[in-house]
Amino acid sequence: MKKYFLLIIFISCVSCTIPYDAETRLVFETKLVDSNDNSLEGIDVEITVSNGSGFGSSSELLSFGKTNSNGELRLIFPSPEFDRGYDLSVNSPYSDNENYVPLEINNIGIENFNDYKLTIPKIYRLTYDESVQVYLEFNSINNSNKITNVFIDGINSPYSSSFLDEEETFYTYNFFAKKNQTIQINYTVKNISGQLQNVSQELVINEENISQIINY
Repeated sequence: MKKYFLLIIFISCVSCTIPYDAETRLVFETKLVDSNDNSLEGIDVEITVSNGSGFGSSSELLSFGKTNSNGELRLIFPSPEFDRGYDLSVNSPYSDNENYVPLEINNIGIENFNDYKLTIPKIYRLTYDESVQVYLEFNSINNSNKITNVFIDGINSPYSSSFLDEEETFYTYNFFAKKNQTIQINYTVKNISGQLQNVSQELVINEENISQIINY
């Protein structure tokens, strides 16, 4: 009987709801456009909160909404307790992705909010026919160097793309890019002395998927 009682307690703890800061509200703002910068109306966007995907992890739908006639979206939601290992994800439900590539931005923490607001000025939604998948692997050839920021300049749609919440020696960035363009890959490297070096390099996008290692 004691074993069953302990098992019930354990299962209950695993299924506990995610803890929130009742005093704090966060704001997420963005605008969704197509590859020609036309506003996209009525696109569903969700924000979820989780603490991983393994056994005993928790995940909940935190907020959702549709873009307005200008393609704009504003969501207000309670702040999870980030210091317990939780982070946020922004995505567009797969049922809404019949014509577009999936949209997913992960690993969003409280440090990505400025005065409790996270604004991504513009997010492209691309179709499969007009885009290719790009996988970038940032690999430090000197363990004292760390990557601190990555920004892609060009027509691209984030997919399994993660915010950098801390300095990393290894980092991957996955997205879809419009075919037949040249994009700019911008990133910042921090050395052991704390000095920052901004690096920029071009990547030509043709008709095929791309997987590229960037050593720094």
